[in-house]
Amino acid sequence: MYKSIKHYITSLLLCFAIFNVVTVSAQNNENNLQDKVAQNYKLYKVNIDKAFVQMNELLIEAATSRDTVSELVLLDRVCRYHYSKNDVNRLIDSAGKLRNKATLYKNSNFEAMSHVYMAEAYTTNLLTKKALKELDKAMGVLNNNPAPDVKTFYTRSNVLISQASLYSNMGKYEEAVKRIKKAVESYPGKKGSKSYNTFQHVNYSNLGDIYIKFNKDSAFYYATQSIKLLPAEQTDDWIMATNYYIIGKVYQLNKDNDSALRYLLMADKITKENGEVTNTADLYNSLIEIYSGHGDSLKVEEYKDKLKEHELFVLKSKYNSLQKVISEEKDEKPSNDVNLTLLVGGGLLLLTISIAVMIIYNRRKKLKIPSSKDHVITNNEYELLLEMIKKDDSSFIYTFEKLYPDFSKKLLAACPQLVQTEVEFCALLKMKLSTKQIAQLTYIETRTVQNKKHRIRKKLNLPAEVDIYHWFDTL
Repeated sequence: MYKSIKHYITSLLLCFAIFNVVTVSAQNNENNLQDKVAQNYKLYKVNIDKAFVQMNELLIEAATSRDTVSELVLLDRVCRYHYSKNDVNRLIDSAGKLRNKATLYKNSNFEAMSHVYMAEAYTTNLLTKKALKELDKAMGVLNNNPAPDVKTFYTRSNVLISQASLYSNMGKYEEAVKRIKKAVESYPGKKGSKSYNTFQHVNYSNLGDIYIKFNKDSAFYYATQSIKLLPAEQTDDWIMATNYYIIGKVYQLNKDNDSALRYLLMADKITKENGEVTNTADLYNSLIEIYSGHGDSLKVEEYKDKLKEHELFVLKSKYNSLQKVISEEKDEKPSNDVNLTLLVGGGLLLLTISIAVMIIYNRRKKLKIPSSKDHVITNNEYELLLEMIKKDDSSFIYTFEKLYPDFSKKLLAACPQLVQTEVEFCALLKMKLSTKQIAQLTYIETRTVQNKKHRIRKKLNLPAEVDIYHWFDTL
């Protein structure tokens, strides 16, 4: 969604997916597996997490029954799931599986799509040259297709959209717009038809998402046009969430924060319901900015926590996927952009992790942290935790978990909705730190601490008469 390059191809993949479902169902309406695959796609549009749970079993059934079309459709859907979740590490694995099967079954469209997914994985790690190389491979596969069909058009459009994402990432927005318009103009169907409007609905949203970076009027126009073309039977999905975000952002730029908030919250609601987490950082930043202007510190802290959680996940995903890139490059001479990314991105990440590991190791060695069966900590160990909090030491939670075994496990069992930053705050309550002490140690306002405690109490569903410190003491 939003400023990140990932939105453009994510939304266009909807058209590719719709065509896949139609293709599978049309082959044999009586086929139970194909019906299941089609139903799984309908569920995917509503809740991608629930749909993903079904995919492995369906893949086994497809392989057992030798239904190659269903198998490729599902492998592609797995790729889109990991892509939507910003899980680049697993995206690389799933793209490789899709490529191997597509090559085996001689399906050029899915083979090309595997290269598109790999390009997006490389783009995430700022490996522009490798991403372009994958897109060239994708286009080459399509050009060598002896019998191109309508699905080939959708696949080729995905390549163009992926190219647009690269140009957008480089700040070349006009070039990005040209790529999307080229895809739109090459549509082979009848103008004004249902399929044409569905395709335009997606790409007008794409155009609006690029224009919001340099031309708010055009962004507003394309977002509203996309909404008008929403198929009557279609429920709100991540495309509509993007449209609402764009409109909200335009209102925000025009200083109409009340209207902006209304549309941004609509986008946030769809994101939560659908399970789509791709490109949420800009949405959270916009909400933080508006709530700050309204003086709503409770909401500001809530979305700051969500943003931090999202960024930590993305950072971890990038680091893990970078290791795969390093592994794949071992038999090749890395390109300049690979060297730069490995030196800057990988170097900093490895350095940060190494320092954290060394700090934890040295402190464990010095203090002899108790085993998992020992729940009693010494005064020195408690003072160490206080010092780590004061210094905002990233290794605090790891040390805390050793001193208070199974704390996070029990806490999340009681309230799975808690995010990592809230778990870390609960650790402070487990240590029986007062509101004033937490404020002093973390350098935040007392009111902010009170708001956080209120949110935690609400999530844990604790009655007013229950002492929150006593509750954590019994956990």
